[in-house]
Amino acid sequence: MKSRLNTTRWLGLVLAGSILTLAASGQAGKPVKPPKPPPEPTLTYTLVPFDTGPWLGSAARGITEAGLVVGSGDYEYVWEVTNRANLPWPTVATTTDTDSDGVLDAPLPLPVLDGHLNGAAHRANEFGLIVGGTGFPVSGGPPPAGYEQGVVWVPGASGYAAHGVGVIDARLTDSWAGCVNNNGVVAGMCSWDYVGNWWRAYIIVPEETADGLTWFRDDNADGVNDLMLPIWPGPDPALLPGESTPMDPVAEIVAINDDGVVVGSIDNNYGRVEEAVFAIVPDYEDADGDGNPWFAEDAEGYNGLLRGLPPLSAGAYTAPSDINASGEIAGTSDYHAVIWRPDANGAYTIQDLGAFRQRDHLRVSALSDTGWLVGRAYNLGIGASWPKNKPKPALTLVWQDGQMYVLEDILSNGDGWTDLSFSDVSNEGILAGHGTFNGKVTACLAVPNLP
Repeated sequence: MKSRLNTTRWLGLVLAGSILTLAASGQAGKPVKPPKPPPEPTLTYTLVPFDTGPWLGSAARGITEAGLVVGSGDYEYVWEVTNRANLPWPTVATTTDTDSDGVLDAPLPLPVLDGHLNGAAHRANEFGLIVGGTGFPVSGGPPPAGYEQGVVWVPGASGYAAHGVGVIDARLTDSWAGCVNNNGVVAGMCSWDYVGNWWRAYIIVPEETADGLTWFRDDNADGVNDLMLPIWPGPDPALLPGESTPMDPVAEIVAINDDGVVVGSIDNNYGRVEEAVFAIVPDYEDADGDGNPWFAEDAEGYNGLLRGLPPLSAGAYTAPSDINASGEIAGTSDYHAVIWRPDANGAYTIQDLGAFRQRDHLRVSALSDTGWLVGRAYNLGIGASWPKNKPKPALTLVWQDGQMYVLEDILSNGDGWTDLSFSDVSNEGILAGHGTFNGKVTACLAVPNLP
């Protein structure tokens, strides 16, 4: 060992002398160029599946910074002996791997409302509140079909409890809850039998009761949730469901942040109308005295608080998808990824993050507080988009600091996975979604390997 150490010391002296000789020759003749720095490591991702547990398949839809993941798992439902259907069931999971096998623990089932057979969880906040809906199967199941109710799942000592939110209008039959902020404010939609021009967007500010927070109150026992606040006029009060109705535009809410700013779109049931994507900055001083900070009737009877989000070009298809804590809004315009930012005057400016020309459509799904975006590029499947009737697979797109990446190209372990789709992204760039893994639809996370 001693001889080896002496040899090592001698080798070090020789190398040092060589370096001095090179330095001296460089000073006497042409300067020696310093070596090029190594290239910056590129962004890569690793797919981490959830154990499917008892489910035939599973999908994740939302993720929180605390590591709570929500979605749904399919199970087989059998009725009348011979009939079967795969029904989604709302689920919740944490990003834990108790046996350290590289597979996250199986999602746990959330309760459904009494009499309901299926459902899905959509989003959660940092305090564990989860929103979504439960109901009867829309198709492939026993009657009655189509009924759904929005749900807020509240964590407690013995697990989650399901709280239905009801409807905003006694004529309506269905509701669902799509988003919730860290103040517990919930936003969603109601409808009559899913008929487009009977949709009504709502916001619920929870009330404090002796039993805790509640998202439902019915003062006159008419079946209407008196806590639901509209952001857009509803159908003519004289009309009954099923009667011929004018094609008045309806509003949809897609996201809400902790300041209560809601993002959505106006639809006239024949397609999105021009300049009809919006943000509503609530008027908490309630200047019109109607008790609703998200609505102030204008001269035409619509909502004067709506602030339009400009498209990339006049008439371009434009759709918002998410809003972060600083008020930045992500979405799609002319099938480019875009971000809208509020200016000092309360208007919004648009930034073009580019298109993906290998596919004819691009949709953004979610935006984090730190600027990560996730979306999807795909073909509609008509005309020149699918040459020789051979469709190209949809691809997942990720943006970091404005740079676009194709997730499928930067996966460190993509073997066995197909049909990836992600609907949410955390502040650390973790994507929540699902894919087909060895033939089975499986909830998963895509975790970035940052430089």
